[in-house]
Amino acid sequence: MHARVPLPPLAPLAAAALGALLAAGLAGCSLGHAGPGPGTGQGGVVPPAAGPAANTPQTPAAGSGPVLGGSAGAPVTGGASIAGPNTLPADFPADRPLAYVTNQARAAVSIIDPQSDSLLATVDLQRLGFSAKAKPHDTAVEPDGKYWYVTLIGDNLVVKLDRQNRVVGKAEMETPGLLALDPKSDLLWVTRTMSAVNPPARVGLIKRSDMSIEEVDVLIPRPHGMAVDPRGPWGYVSSMNAQQIATVDARTGTVSLSQIPGDVMRMIVEFAISPDGTRLVATDQMNDEALVFDSSDPMHLEPLAVIHTEPWPWHAVYSPDGSEVWFGDQRGNSVTVLDTKTWTIKAVIKGNGLAEPHGIAITGDGKQVFVSNHNGQGVYAPKAPRAAGTGTVVVIDRATKRITKVIETEADAQGLSIQGGRPW
Repeated sequence: MHARVPLPPLAPLAAAALGALLAAGLAGCSLGHAGPGPGTGQGGVVPPAAGPAANTPQTPAAGSGPVLGGSAGAPVTGGASIAGPNTLPADFPADRPLAYVTNQARAAVSIIDPQSDSLLATVDLQRLGFSAKAKPHDTAVEPDGKYWYVTLIGDNLVVKLDRQNRVVGKAEMETPGLLALDPKSDLLWVTRTMSAVNPPARVGLIKRSDMSIEEVDVLIPRPHGMAVDPRGPWGYVSSMNAQQIATVDARTGTVSLSQIPGDVMRMIVEFAISPDGTRLVATDQMNDEALVFDSSDPMHLEPLAVIHTEPWPWHAVYSPDGSEVWFGDQRGNSVTVLDTKTWTIKAVIKGNGLAEPHGIAITGDGKQVFVSNHNGQGVYAPKAPRAAGTGTVVVIDRATKRITKVIETEADAQGLSIQGGRPW
């Protein structure tokens, strides 16, 4: 079912609160979880099941792809502590891409060099004037790397910083959550954090050049998941407790609602959109499923496939060549890889450092996958423990599906973005 509705006046809408069962699941946005821990160097390969014809609905069993283990000997790197540098090394090349990872429990952001797979700096947000409970959640970075952005749930801000981590702009927004940067326009889309039980049913559209913000009603409560269509001005928004996906046309202000199939309650965490914009994949935390939609017509999404996954599929990303979709499984302590030709599970990756995975990004050349991990339950035993806990960023070789590096960070690593990579 679709409903195309002109954008109403910008007024707050009350959103229904979830019951105790759903509320318990919301902690996953900022807290660790108990769950099965992967064995270090866990190995074994299970041959994948034969896949059906492309773009046909199916529900393969979880883990039906090869289960690949991380190497016990994967290098582990630490780097700057929160007491360390807030800025990059003076001799760091100005044209080298960077990755930005929030440490929500520590009011910090870790900056990683994807070329050397090392931690360069840890930005202490309190030293920049923000609160100890700023709760940085997600990041985005400009394609040229000159500026990057971070949502601060606790301070109700979206902050713009330059490459030397100096604050150059702010936009006020109640409980900001995920970010999606439109590389073809000046817009930065912002949703609400999933930990907010009753936030406004609006998303923010920030003009990045001056950080002015307009909030637009998306007609669904508790908007959280977000993706920007690479073909034009459309943004896709999911609700934490409504069985609909909103498509917003930023040019006309039109909102179209597409029904999510099935008679079960769903909790869509995030989207991944194909490089050509014609496929949209949603991760459903509550039912351990990935939902695939045909987005050829952005205003009318059509369901294509349902894939059962490991527990709690989280942030997702398409490979630059469009052949794979990757996402972490937060309670499975694993990463799932989907084959986009057959919509079957191509591989399930488990191993050292994968401990409640949250954010995910792929480098622009498509060779490396970076996965941030809460590690709130201590599944990963750090080589250089930090006093307030240790998060990780795991580096995976996309071709071999093997873990090549574990980068230790401050506690509670969450939102992740890579300059020049996917998602934008």
